[in-house]
Amino acid sequence: RVQGPAGEVFAAVLGDAGEGVHVGPALVPVGAQGHEGAIGNGAVLGLIGFDIVGGDGPMTPTRSGSVPLAELVDYIFDNGLDKKTAKAFATKTGGFVDLLGTSDALEVYERAEKGERFAKLVWDTMIYQCIKQIGAMAAIMEGKVDAILMGGGMVHNKDLVERITKAVSFIAPVYAYPGEFEMEAMANGAARVLDGEEELKEYKGELNYNEKDFMGE
Repeated sequence: RVQGPAGEVFAAVLGDAGEGVHVGPALVPVGAQGHEGAIGNGAVLGLIGFDIVGGDGPMTPTRSGSVPLAELVDYIFDNGLDKKTAKAFATKTGGFVDLLGTSDALEVYERAEKGERFAKLVWDTMIYQCIKQIGAMAAIMEGKVDAILMGGGMVHNKDLVERITKAVSFIAPVYAYPGEFEMEAMANGAARVLDGEEELKEYKGELNYNEKDFMGE
């Protein structure tokens, strides 16, 4: 089953074909958490960021995303950061917050539109990184992609949607679902358990599969 808030919506639209392959930035939201993932044959094949908040992937309003490791090490030691402070850059104080003092994506976009050069650089960088990661996810699927999903609060932004769509639509059709669907997704999951369609699973926050087991020959 396609998982994630936007994935729930997409499954309803396309009938949740079990053998479909879905790659996109919205199997989890494109918002403050902004992660990309790949779904193939009903299983998660790639998800950027261990346990969602591991810090890999594109920059987001609150997360630094992937950064050069050597420079990160220098930054931590040169500034005397403790573990908690350093880790926060990957979870809640990085990205827009660190660079521009806000987690409001609309504010960043408006500042960029008004001519603030650094705000534009940050906004463009995030979009560039999202596009790059979608391509990476498509590559691990050998280009066999049915659709690319975008969902979350930032998908309300026309500029973001149009630029990502223009860059990646050669891979597969792009679907945008503005808004956050976490509550709906959790409610649907609970309903499936109550209806006997799925077994209740215990979340342990640990990787419990090997991606290679799902890739096939």
